[in-house]
Amino acid sequence: MTYPVGHPQMAEIKKYIIYLAIVAFHFQLLSAQNSTKLSSQIDSLVVLFRDIKVDEAEAFIKSRPIDPYLKEYAQWNINYLKKGIINKPSSLSSSKKVRDTSKSQQLFLRLLINGEYLKLTGTDEKRTFDLYNEARQIAVALDNGILISEAQRRIIQLLYNDFDDKIDILPEELTILKKYSTAESDKLWYLILESIFYISKDLSDQSKNLKYGLKESKKIGNKYLEARFNQMLGVNYYKCVENYALSNQYYDQAVEIYRELDLAFTRQRALDLHINFGVNAYRNGQPNEAILNLLLYLNYEDLTTNKHYSSMAFDWLSKSYEKLKKNDSALFYLDKKIEFDSILNKRKFAAAISKAQIENQTSEQQKKILEQENDLLLTEQKKTQNQNIAIALGGSLLTVSLIGFLLFKNTKRKQRIAEQEKELEIQKTEKILKEQELTTIDAMIAGQEKERQRLASDLHDSVGATLSAARLQFDHIAKNKDKLDTLDELLNKTGVLLNDAYNEVRSMAHLKNSGVIAKNGLLPAVEKLAKNASGTNKLKVEVEDFGLENRLENTLEITIFRIIQELVTNVIKHAEASEATISITQHKDSLNIIVEDNGRGFDTQIIQQKEGMGLSGVERRVEHLEGTLEVDSTPGKGTSVLIDIPL
Repeated sequence: MTYPVGHPQMAEIKKYIIYLAIVAFHFQLLSAQNSTKLSSQIDSLVVLFRDIKVDEAEAFIKSRPIDPYLKEYAQWNINYLKKGIINKPSSLSSSKKVRDTSKSQQLFLRLLINGEYLKLTGTDEKRTFDLYNEARQIAVALDNGILISEAQRRIIQLLYNDFDDKIDILPEELTILKKYSTAESDKLWYLILESIFYISKDLSDQSKNLKYGLKESKKIGNKYLEARFNQMLGVNYYKCVENYALSNQYYDQAVEIYRELDLAFTRQRALDLHINFGVNAYRNGQPNEAILNLLLYLNYEDLTTNKHYSSMAFDWLSKSYEKLKKNDSALFYLDKKIEFDSILNKRKFAAAISKAQIENQTSEQQKKILEQENDLLLTEQKKTQNQNIAIALGGSLLTVSLIGFLLFKNTKRKQRIAEQEKELEIQKTEKILKEQELTTIDAMIAGQEKERQRLASDLHDSVGATLSAARLQFDHIAKNKDKLDTLDELLNKTGVLLNDAYNEVRSMAHLKNSGVIAKNGLLPAVEKLAKNASGTNKLKVEVEDFGLENRLENTLEITIFRIIQELVTNVIKHAEASEATISITQHKDSLNIIVEDNGRGFDTQIIQQKEGMGLSGVERRVEHLEGTLEVDSTPGKGTSVLIDIPL
């Protein structure tokens, strides 16, 4: 039915059309607002879980209504990070692209947790990469930098598991991550992943970048990133610098923070670091310490869930026992490593078989619908496939058996020659001990000779000059005693010079001994040294002590005092400082000494190439005590000397 233009019914139709347009507009506006709200909530939770701020994430989802997909994403992460529970997420119903923004955001979340589940369970690495890559494509379509950065970070971490094969594409992936790392914590995550790349690629020292990241993570109050930077500094000093003591110090800091966070995820991180401690101990010639740390890891680790780390622990245990000539234990743990490697290889092989079977089953169903007569051909193909699988499994079993036989034969051979090598090792050890004893005696003699030379120099330059002046005064008086009108004044001046000489000798004696061998011990001697040094060149020296409740062995106190005395002398002579601090901290099994000043500093690379500023003498004394010495100085920013001495 049609109506003329002026008909009353036409006016009603126009009103109805306008009403529908208004309803559609409000619906679109509400949909856009909901999409914006969901996007903001997703961004917030992705950042919170990335930075392992689980308590804040829990408070976030409890304080407001949220999308069911976002709630599933949040709860899955909370269960894993806080409780160590790896739940199987809801399966993905479709991988087709969607145009609706909210549905794209929801699919992004599902892709992330499904990919993370596959990665943690070691089910299918290729499928994990595909899920993360699809999530990245969705994030790019949404033009959301936070989501792009999150997907990119997960892709790079996954690629590091197969570093050697992916080394050519990693720089490109890192460049993409850097582009979308705009927030401060994003930049710090990029710094961590970039440092892993360069450390793994060419063992280039990344300590400068990592120390900057550590400082920035403390500044923004991100405890998890602070722990990660400490851990990476430990790896850097182990792999690139081979400073195992400093590496362990950073590992200790990381473990302390991981335990402070008190999550199942961070507790596992702290436990994993016992493998790093074990490797450091082995590299540093301490196989017993390595065994202690590796066994501690294995005693607490669930070997069924983390077979890769367990295999690594078995490998280093085998090497440590072999170094101790305990061949039976070495062989036992080598067998364990082979067993776990075999399981890992079978898991990857089974995943490949499963994928092939699924594809074949799909192909069979499609062909059955199209053409029933091909069933016989498909059955033959499946039979051939099963035969190939059986052959592959048989070949793997044969390879493992052959490796086991060769290892057994090699162990027997080592046992036969062990007794022949034992006598030779004893002779080598005795020779090394004799050489060490001679080296120690030479170092002591050299130190004593240097001390004598310094004392002679002080006597010549200071006391000698004063006494020379007094002698000249006496000669003048003797030659002109009958002609002088100011005899008394000259005698007084001569007396002052002699008194100065006496005080200089007395001060020199106090400066050299400073009461170290007296009853009061090390701390009063250092305090007296600081008091005597204060005022020299307008310098103020302070002493801080922690835990020095009991006396140390007298010879050790004297050596430590000489070290501190040498460092203070360096500050007076060279630093041009106005303030200096001597910190002495006694731990249960070590003594920590830090001497800092706010002077002009110097270039440590240049000083290491010279015998200057007394540092070589300090270094020899520290080495004699089996301690470690680290000098940190920058021109114009002062100097810090850190010394650790075992007790």
